[in-house]
Amino acid sequence: MRDEKGLTLIELIVTLTIISFLLGGIYVILGGTFKVWLQGSEKMDIQQNARIAINTLETEIRRADRVNVNSSSTSLNLTINGRLTRYYLSGTQLLRNVSGEGNNPVAYNIKQLKFTYYPTVNSCSLVEIYMELESQGYVYKIASKVNVRAADF
Repeated sequence: MRDEKGLTLIELIVTLTIISFLLGGIYVILGGTFKVWLQGSEKMDIQQNARIAINTLETEIRRADRVNVNSSSTSLNLTINGRLTRYYLSGTQLLRNVSGEGNNPVAYNIKQLKFTYYPTVNSCSLVEIYMELESQGYVYKIASKVNVRAADF
């Protein structure tokens, strides 16, 4: 009787096959988990981006002395403490310009932006904001209505 220690070739192949299936399963599970995490992260980023933009716009509208008559459905022109503040869409970015001093980004990935003025731009007392943002196939819509503080009621 020979007392040989070690593995036969068949035992080694079976062991490697089992380990390969286990590692493949772990790879599939981790890959799917990572994909779901990325999608959730993207959704959270776009929602937070939209909320910060809406909050910024609401604050500025409430602080405004008036909504300027040259505002349109895609741009908002306010006078705040005697300075012109302009919000407008450039490509997919919402930009803010104060008295011609730079164009600062407020939000990105904007698919649609719409300002509606009530009753009219000339005598605006309420501004409705609608934004639609899109990133990697995920679309997020947000809207708000803001009273102009200095409006003559």
